[in-house]
Amino acid sequence: MAGCTLHTEHTDGCRLCKTTERINKAIRDNKIVIASQEKVQELHQEVEEILEAIGHPEALVTDLSTIRDFGSVPPALQDLVPTAMEEDYISEVAMKLRNSRRYNYDDE
Repeated sequence: MAGCTLHTEHTDGCRLCKTTERINKAIRDNKIVIASQEKVQELHQEVEEILEAIGHPEALVTDLSTIRDFGSVPPALQDLVPTAMEEDYISEVAMKLRNSRRYNYDDE
């Protein structure tokens, strides 16, 4: 049985392992359904940069994840995508980031 983000194996006494185990069981029992991840997978490089900028590189995100899910818009994200707002979907912010780079490359 897999452990938490800190352990490769389930570790007795670890609260995070216990929580991970409960979540995995709920997913297996179809009590938790993960929303689509098509957009975030397509934009995975930009999504990884955004997660790093908001301080949650380990996060599971779906097409319905918003910046607000992780708090407010930090300065590091504003540097990447100045127009990012809390209510934006992460996939939308990732597309803005990709498009801004495409636009900048086309100008060179």
